[in-house]
Amino acid sequence: MVRPGRDRGGRGAARDQPRRAGAALPRHRRGRGRWRAGLRVRAGEAGPRRQARDRAREPGGRALSGAARHLHLLRRPGLRRLRRPPDRVRALHLHQQARRQPGPRRHRAPLEGRRRRGRRPGVESHVKVALFVTCLTDQFAPRAAEATVRLLEHLGCEVAFPRGQTCCGQPLYNGGYHDEARALARRMTKVFRGYDHVVTPSGSCAATVRHRYPELLGDGGAAFASRTWELGAFVTEVLGVDPATLGATWEGRVAVHGSCHYRDLPQGDTTLQLLSGVAGLDAVPLGPPGQCCGFGGTFAVKYPGVSGALLADKLAALRAIEASAVVCNDAGCTLQLAGGCHRAGIDMPFLHAAEVLAEGLGLMPRRPRVVT
Repeated sequence: MVRPGRDRGGRGAARDQPRRAGAALPRHRRGRGRWRAGLRVRAGEAGPRRQARDRAREPGGRALSGAARHLHLLRRPGLRRLRRPPDRVRALHLHQQARRQPGPRRHRAPLEGRRRRGRRPGVESHVKVALFVTCLTDQFAPRAAEATVRLLEHLGCEVAFPRGQTCCGQPLYNGGYHDEARALARRMTKVFRGYDHVVTPSGSCAATVRHRYPELLGDGGAAFASRTWELGAFVTEVLGVDPATLGATWEGRVAVHGSCHYRDLPQGDTTLQLLSGVAGLDAVPLGPPGQCCGFGGTFAVKYPGVSGALLADKLAALRAIEASAVVCNDAGCTLQLAGGCHRAGIDMPFLHAAEVLAEGLGLMPRRPRVVT
């Protein structure tokens, strides 16, 4: 008996009929195709080599083919290591590398008497904090950002770093581009959504968020501004930490520059309050409180004469103090003062208050300082 659809020889009757594309593939792979060398190859289509030859015959095709070969090389795992990581995550990347370095094995205490390393008794734990590193801190003062992370973790905070963060919009707002600043402010609220608090080591950026975002975004901006803190205000107001109980030690005299942007913050300048509990530290204000250093973002470019005169007053006060370092909690002011010291021939290191505390607590190695 002959089965339907089969000839007497036992072979398919459709043998002489033209095959459709993909019929030779297994049933579970028909029509799906596969990925090879970045090109999707389907049954019945030309392979990657033939497609490359066809493109090379077209006008300008050889240049495209050569570029494709270079792009293919960049996709190899060995060459991926040569690519530089994004600057915005450099501070946190260095911090994570330091934590992964192997060290001598320590004796572990019993479970009932053990607590998480870095947690201080009496400080609320599991506070979810997002670090807003700011543009200038990321590019010119990454060590200050690293010290901020180490200090917050020492105080019991869970620190996260949203990689999508960009500028807060301060230069655009000060330059009169309010619509562009509003777009950046709206992006900031989306990137930092879901965190209990947003902490930044920059007083000027914190003042921009606190003072300008309610104007730019209304109620949404006001809600975001209410949970954005400058580092010193967050440590003293939110965590309720008394700087005298930290146990930090740092020998020497420092000149403390209070940024004029702190006038827009409800807590004001908390730098001297943070440093008041450091044993062995003599913190002296650099000039009158709240006096501008002359930076002011685009102000230094538009009014160089006024900016230079304000900077000269700061340098004169610095010479009178005879300090071994300058503590400044704003990267913009640090650039202004450090540039003036360099041109005047003053060899002076600049530190963030977080660096002083992190060094004093042994959370990071100390930088060499100038001995006066």
